[in-house]
Amino acid sequence: MSRSQGNLLLIVAAALWGFGYVAQKMVLEHLDPFSAVGLRCLIGGVLILILLLLPLDRGGALAPGYWPSAIRVAALLALVLLMLQIAVISTTVTNASLLVNTAAVMTHMLAWIVYRERPSLHVCGAAGVTLIGVFMLCGGLQKFGQGEFLPS
Repeated sequence: MSRSQGNLLLIVAAALWGFGYVAQKMVLEHLDPFSAVGLRCLIGGVLILILLLLPLDRGGALAPGYWPSAIRVAALLALVLLMLQIAVISTTVTNASLLVNTAAVMTHMLAWIVYRERPSLHVCGAAGVTLIGVFMLCGGLQKFGQGEFLPS
């Protein structure tokens, strides 16, 4: 794949990701956040179940403790999705999508604080630029609302 094709695919993926937030906002006009998250998790669960039932060569049995761990991860994901749905109600789609996607950069900062894993200089620079972007997008500290704090 050429660099141009890769860049085009990234742009398409980013557009589809952004359209997803618009769809979430539209769904919330008809459903409450709990119903929206429940429906989303139900669809995802059915798809995962179908994949688990397909006769694939998995190379052996699942590790002990797989299911309790998978259930904890699924519950955490459902909680995060619920917070996102509540945030989308009280903020703009643009702000919600930007703030959620800052997690890709800010996760490294959290790992630095919690696990003492120092990120590279590039990641620190990206985190600083991200915080400046969030600050500018939200119009400064006076205009931060409830929705801006939930997804981040």
